[in-house]
Amino acid sequence: MAKFKYTAINSAGKERKGSIQALDTNMASAALKEQGLYVIKIGAETSKAEGGLSKEFNFSSLNKYRSVSKTQLVFFFKQLSFMLRAGLPVMQALQLSQTQVSSGRLRLVIGEMLSDIENGSQVSKAMEKHSEVFPAIAINLMAAGESTGSLDLVANRLADHLEKKAALKSQTINAMIYPSVVVVAAIGVVIFLVVKIIPTFAKFIQGKGKKLPASTQFLIDASDFALKYGLF
Repeated sequence: MAKFKYTAINSAGKERKGSIQALDTNMASAALKEQGLYVIKIGAETSKAEGGLSKEFNFSSLNKYRSVSKTQLVFFFKQLSFMLRAGLPVMQALQLSQTQVSSGRLRLVIGEMLSDIENGSQVSKAMEKHSEVFPAIAINLMAAGESTGSLDLVANRLADHLEKKAALKSQTINAMIYPSVVVVAAIGVVIFLVVKIIPTFAKFIQGKGKKLPASTQFLIDASDFALKYGLF
């Protein structure tokens, strides 16, 4: 287990610093969250021989190529809604959200959003720069929330919408699994019949020297054609 130094805020809004032992930063953040702390900054504590400096994990060069799942977006908007309802300002809510999400790509995006907001940009405008992560409906609803002063409600409803959409997609995929398996199995059976069964019976039937019915002859010819030109 490694030792991590952290800076967090307790339920009373006071800053708290300390260290905690965990396997990685995600587990350390989860342990602090259970203690009622909102992590602002966390990094691995090095030994004194290394100068006592903390090395923070930085995978931004790889994170920008990763995708963000709907589940992570739902978690982000729920966290954001909860902290805004608790009375935290937008900047602080985003900073805390950045430490809670597990997606490296989303952490990177939130960091860039914070930089844009510090320079005077609105939340929706900062999100608009990352349209490949945030869907258009999220950007438009957040813009509406800013104009009405109800970002917390909009973020919560947006999380519910994305969650229902993800559930519907999952149900659709599950519903398509059975017919897909049946179709694949049927194709496999047809291929087996054409390649193995029909040629075997064709040799036996044609060996009798009798004229075959049109339907039987068609199956034999189709099998022969598939064996000779099936790859093409």
